[in-house]
Amino acid sequence: MNHRRHAHGFSLIELLIASAIAIALISAAISVGLQLQRRGVLEERTMETQNAARAARDLFAFGVQRAGAGAGSSPLAIGNTPASRPDLRYPVWVTTQPDFATDPSFALPSGPYQDLRSDVLRIWETDPGNMLRLVACQSGTFAWTGNRLCTQTRPPEGLKNLLVAVVAPHGAGGKRPIACVGMLGSTFDQTINPPLDSEYSVDFSPGVPGLPALASTHECGAPPVASGLDGGGGVPLQLWDAPDLYVMPITARDFRVNWKGGAPALEMDSDGFIPDAGFAVVSRDIERLQVFLGVVPTDQSDAGVLLFPDAVTGRPALDTCTFSSCSPFITWDAGTVVSADEGPDTPRDKLMQRVRLVELRITARSARLDRLADLATDGGLDDDGNIQDGYKRRHSVIRLSPRNFGYAGQ
Repeated sequence: MNHRRHAHGFSLIELLIASAIAIALISAAISVGLQLQRRGVLEERTMETQNAARAARDLFAFGVQRAGAGAGSSPLAIGNTPASRPDLRYPVWVTTQPDFATDPSFALPSGPYQDLRSDVLRIWETDPGNMLRLVACQSGTFAWTGNRLCTQTRPPEGLKNLLVAVVAPHGAGGKRPIACVGMLGSTFDQTINPPLDSEYSVDFSPGVPGLPALASTHECGAPPVASGLDGGGGVPLQLWDAPDLYVMPITARDFRVNWKGGAPALEMDSDGFIPDAGFAVVSRDIERLQVFLGVVPTDQSDAGVLLFPDAVTGRPALDTCTFSSCSPFITWDAGTVVSADEGPDTPRDKLMQRVRLVELRITARSARLDRLADLATDGGLDDDGNIQDGYKRRHSVIRLSPRNFGYAGQ
């Protein structure tokens, strides 16, 4: 008996249709997977920029909040200006968009990034943990005589050859406090042999090495004289007849954004310039640093804060203040105002006395770029105002109050 064999299977058309459907499904799955993967990468880079901004915030916050420890908002007399006026610096000092023209290791942003120039933030920080109280020298009326400062306690070896500040947190006779910056030497008197020797002492040279020296007529430029005036100039003392007088180490910590090599790097000089170890990279994720100083016109908490600079109101950066550009913004009774661009009692000095807020605007960008993003060859901007170059950016605004400024200043 013959049985007819029946053919089983798919026709060629059915196989082609099934293959096409399978390819479409696989392609869709791959496309979705790639999209999810790219989204994950973008989320990762967003987190990178957030973490970089947070790390920068913590770094700056530590320094700004400690600025002026032991000295409050007292100005620091470090030398003379080219105009032969006292060069005053402050615990928080900003240099607006410098070019470091003499530093071959530094470069400004260029090309599509040329508008991203940064400010330099300098934080002066004293070390109250190693301060010495000064006393009147046995041979004179004040704590500074000749080339030495007289101290109440035995000076330790660790203070030799350090940059220091002589401070009086409460000033003298209600006068505004001031701090004299200078160098300790290597000769210390670490013994007392009464009755002829009743104090310890350290050798002291006023001013910062390498900067123009203060005139001897300034109380930070030469030892005070017994008449109650400074070294012969007839200027009443603000410092040396104060009831509490201290000497303590001081350092200047600088922050800048360097574009050497075409990519940004946040750099820090941790020891200022004594000795000058130079800048070191602390982050390659910070693209821009802008610093604004907030001035409180009066002691009233509801008086508001004036930010410098501010393009809308015409307020310039405080480091660029001239008498004409900044005197209109002194709206409180500031006493005598000197009609000069820099130095004691000028509009810049009066405004710096009232700084109580530091606002930092930081731009962090991802370390890696997104090569699949829409790139603009002409330096175009996206909806957030960022350059379309494939990098993810995060903008942060940080407001800090130097905690040591509340008890000093005018």
